[in-house]
Amino acid sequence: MIQRRRRIVLFLPHRADPTRGETFSADLLPLELLQIATGPVAEGFEVVLIDAMIEPDYLAKVLEACDGALLFASSCILGYQVYDGYVVAKAVRERHPKLPILWGGWFPSVIPEMYLDAGIADAVGIGQGELTFLEACQAIESGADLASVPGLALKRDGRLVYTAHREVVGFEKFHPVPWHLLEYEKYAELQVKPTHMKVRHRFPLPGKWTVDNPPRGFSHFSSFGCPEPCTFCCSPMVTGRRWKAIPGKQLAEEIA
Repeated sequence: MIQRRRRIVLFLPHRADPTRGETFSADLLPLELLQIATGPVAEGFEVVLIDAMIEPDYLAKVLEACDGALLFASSCILGYQVYDGYVVAKAVRERHPKLPILWGGWFPSVIPEMYLDAGIADAVGIGQGELTFLEACQAIESGADLASVPGLALKRDGRLVYTAHREVVGFEKFHPVPWHLLEYEKYAELQVKPTHMKVRHRFPLPGKWTVDNPPRGFSHFSSFGCPEPCTFCCSPMVTGRRWKAIPGKQLAEEIA
């Protein structure tokens, strides 16, 4: 039996500003957090996943979960998530000043100095984060210097420094996705709940459906990276133009 280790708090900020009457379709699950949770869950860490989309009082829940935790971590892309994530991380820093904070995702990967300079991150994961995050959790737990973990951006003596480069690897290098962390029924309920908000990227409804047979769906991403050198996109810089896909049989089994 795996011995339960200390708590890791994962938070996904709002994708759109609810105060402006905007939201995103609830078929979008916190896949990025489930992916970086693969290693810690397999290694026996307690992982708490909080998604702003399904938690009305998510700030209070985050602050409560961070009490006695090993670390707090979040991820975002460019847009409202940057602001919402900053507000929550700043509140965590003020309530728990000694708690390590880690960030990852597309936007932090491109401009990690913004997070380090703002004091809302002790380290930023660059690019593919599954292995980096697990090793960072292990380093923090053991008291080791995060500079020993490849794939991070840190601040040392007031300067931005990068640790050793982390190669992009295939999905076979990761532990199974901990789907049990997902409260899917809360997303399914939002998918059919009437709303006056502007819903962005709503998934297409599958044929005819009724109140007794509502649509239930989710969006899934089956690959990481891209081989193209497009200059309007940050992927070439973040992924090194590497592309890795979940093997077909594994993908089919996960969806089933």
